[in-house]
Amino acid sequence: MNNVSEAEKIVTIQLSGGLGNQLFQYAAARSLAVRNKSRLIIDTGFFDSRRHRKYELHNFSISAEIVGQPGQPRWQKILRSWLKLLSADTAGPVYSEPHMHFDPAWNSLTAPITLTGYFQSPRYFEADADLIRSELTPPRPSDTESLRMEEVLADSDSVSVHVRRGDYVTNPSTRKIYCECSRDYYLNALARISGSGPVVFFSDDMAWVRANLSIPQRQCFWVGEKSARTGISDLWLMSKAKHHVIANSTFSWWGAWLSKRDAGVTVAPAEWFRDTNIRCDDLIAREWLRM
Repeated sequence: MNNVSEAEKIVTIQLSGGLGNQLFQYAAARSLAVRNKSRLIIDTGFFDSRRHRKYELHNFSISAEIVGQPGQPRWQKILRSWLKLLSADTAGPVYSEPHMHFDPAWNSLTAPITLTGYFQSPRYFEADADLIRSELTPPRPSDTESLRMEEVLADSDSVSVHVRRGDYVTNPSTRKIYCECSRDYYLNALARISGSGPVVFFSDDMAWVRANLSIPQRQCFWVGEKSARTGISDLWLMSKAKHHVIANSTFSWWGAWLSKRDAGVTVAPAEWFRDTNIRCDDLIAREWLRM
């Protein structure tokens, strides 16, 4: 017999990481809350003043209560953690994601419960995919470049290409975990996409893109070369493309998954993690190509 009251039926997700990770965490927790007909609480305590990542879900039409203060001083975060341990709240047991691929035990979780992990698989929220897409659709930006690129991406055969390098190339610790998508990966992926529509590049290393990814048969555009941009604006633009070539990045994963254009081709890298002990069997949507 379940003695949990309606007020105590709460799913709490402890948010962490960058924008792509936050979207996965919200999607999984939101779907679990829907299944349990419960409230959803987002704990933003991870984002203290020392983090280089920031809380970004406030940019979306999410359905959740927010606790914690993103950007709070470190001492406030520690104090809040101690108060949580001392208080008799209704957070319920903690479910910690055991690995990076889908855990079947997820299907039997009930509220109240607190979730920790990344939940990087669409299987965690496939039952509520339409709801998740509606709530996580990025807001339309108003800057000139975004509006100009929106017109370019309206082409029937437009392609969004995301090239992530940054810490994947320069940080030794990150390099041990993540693969680096090669020039051949991008050229072979683009060759799998028919048509002659424009290609719009998104990257944290546009100099490398210009030097290595010449596509003479297509008109190319390079977003963000002349002005600083936000991840939210880039995510919105990616979702406007017909076809997608993504990096091993949760950011471009969402750019492709949020696209509402039918019959597009999405190509994803076959190798995501350099660490062979990390399985990501169901991270890539079933209908996407892996190369």
